Amino acid sequence: MLKNLGEIAVRVFLASLVIILVNVVGGQFNYHLSMNIFNIGVVAGFGIPGLVAAILLKFFIG
Repeated sequence: MLKNLGEIAVRVFLASLVIILVNVVGGQFNYHLSMNIFNIGVVAGFGIPGLVAAILLKFFIG
C-alpha cells in the first residue's frame, strides 16, 4: 500500500514538472497549459501520450 502511494506521489510530482517545462518552453510561443488536477492526472496516468492529449485539447477547445 505504501509503495503504491509513493509511486503515485512520484508520478504526480513528475507530471507537475513536465507541465511546468511545457509552460516555460511554450511561453516563448505564447502557449500556456493550465496547472490543474485534470491535466496533472492525465499526464501522471498516461505519460507522454497524456501530455500530447492535454496539449491537443488545449489547442482545439481553447
